[in-house]
Amino acid sequence: MVCLYVGLTKMVNTPKRPHIMLIAGESSGDLLGAGLMAELKQKYPYATFVGVGGDKMKAQGLRSVFDMEELNVMGIFEVLPKIPKLLGRRNELIEVIKTEQVDLLITIDAPDFCLRVAQKAKKKAGVKCVHYVSPSVWAWRRGRTFKMAKFLDHILLLFPFEVEIYEKAALPCTFVGHPVAERLSYLSPKKLTFPEGDPYLAILPGSRRGVISRMFPVMMETFRNLQQEIPNLKGVMPLVHEHHKKWLEEFGGSLEGIEFVSEDKRFDALAKCQAAIATSGTSNLELAMIGLPTVVGYKMSENTYKIASKLVKVPYISPVNWVLEEKALPEFIQDEATAENFKTALMPLLRDTKDREYLALRLLHTRQKLLLKNKTPSQRACEAVSQFL
Repeated sequence: MVCLYVGLTKMVNTPKRPHIMLIAGESSGDLLGAGLMAELKQKYPYATFVGVGGDKMKAQGLRSVFDMEELNVMGIFEVLPKIPKLLGRRNELIEVIKTEQVDLLITIDAPDFCLRVAQKAKKKAGVKCVHYVSPSVWAWRRGRTFKMAKFLDHILLLFPFEVEIYEKAALPCTFVGHPVAERLSYLSPKKLTFPEGDPYLAILPGSRRGVISRMFPVMMETFRNLQQEIPNLKGVMPLVHEHHKKWLEEFGGSLEGIEFVSEDKRFDALAKCQAAIATSGTSNLELAMIGLPTVVGYKMSENTYKIASKLVKVPYISPVNWVLEEKALPEFIQDEATAENFKTALMPLLRDTKDREYLALRLLHTRQKLLLKNKTPSQRACEAVSQFL
């Protein structure tokens, strides 16, 4: 009896050693994964991590099965040539789940790849599956939520309006808040008064090569046109990763007048800007957090747009406008994303105008909606996934 008691005591006190697979397909997912991993390590010090991620997830201890950049592809016609390789990588991950007896699969964004991995992982290995970041079901194919409910055990949401959608599909969900609020809560919003000194325009063309090839040339044309009106105008451009500047040089022509800054110095540089031009995406929320008035654009390949325009019906393309539920940030998509339209929208933002002041106030409201009290998004996400460990 004593031996049995001692044995049971040892079992009770044995720390959990969960083996967790995380899969991220791009830099924003890498940030989410790293934040979640940091919290999981606090709760489960002996946890091990395998999967796919970038430098930030690797720094938290992830053993990446292959390079995350292999998943960083968008657009119907851009993806088609890579399908055989992506299928091979999916099967490779399923094999890791089975051979290493993974306890929990956490897929992060990149739904075209990640949800297919989760679906097959559930079928072939029976592993618990959590997806982090809802696909754009509110924009198109809302019926996907019912299919997702068949193989996902939980989904972590960034926006509060998404909760109702998944509740209707009977897919357990948790609104964790947006990670931008977590990362940038320490930053103070820009003053509503017009910044002094030489005018600066922040230029953020995105991090994917394909998007940069379509957005950066028109952004540079806009910048040159603005310089004709504002001769002392300078540009600021944060570099997202090691390939970034090489792609910018490839697609942008002369980069004279542009000040490039590293990722760790981006917000110091952005703080001196009067306005920004940015590709639709997470960067819009970052700019909103510091109160920088922004004009947003997005261009797809023509073939992808022809299909997407028939399938996707959304009132906004910027996540800031989704948060505010109004078209506060000027935004232009595809054929409307021209240097002329961008210049017209940016001119009043580069000067001390009522339009600029109003937009700065709307961005302050965005910041207030993004900042949730108490726990951070990573802490809420950790609590939600812990029920499966």
